Amino acid sequence: MPPSASRGPTSTATAATRGTTSSGATCGGGLSAPGPAAVAAAKRDLAGLAVDRGGASAAYDRAAFGEPWADVDGNGCDTRNDVLRRDLRGVAVRAGTCRVSRGVLIDPYDGERVAFVSGAATSELVQIDHVVSLSYA
Repeated sequence: MPPSASRGPTSTATAATRGTTSSGATCGGGLSAPGPAAVAAAKRDLAGLAVDRGGASAAYDRAAFGEPWADVDGNGCDTRNDVLRRDLRGVAVRAGTCRVSRGVLIDPYDGERVAFVSGAATSELVQIDHVVSLSYA
């Protein structure tokens, strides 16, 4: 998030973005909030990133990225709910479904605790698919 942006929806890290920072600090994992050294290393890494304040340079076609929330692993649950179950703590699932109804995210970027409650007005607080906007991919 650009330093000038206000705190809005939070993104969780996907498997592809978890690992270590260039300075070697562990990030992601979903098990605990990052310690002060990891936070300091992440801030140093982020300070070196260029921020593009302009719009995407090419026309955006959502269909080019495949079916949204497909069941890519064939377990009967869509990708969003698979990722929510993986990344949230204290997960509650709606009876007889794969749909995550609530849980708590420890934001892998800043360690903030974010309550997730499924619903039109609250689900957007935990974004799992907007670390990089598809229009920039």
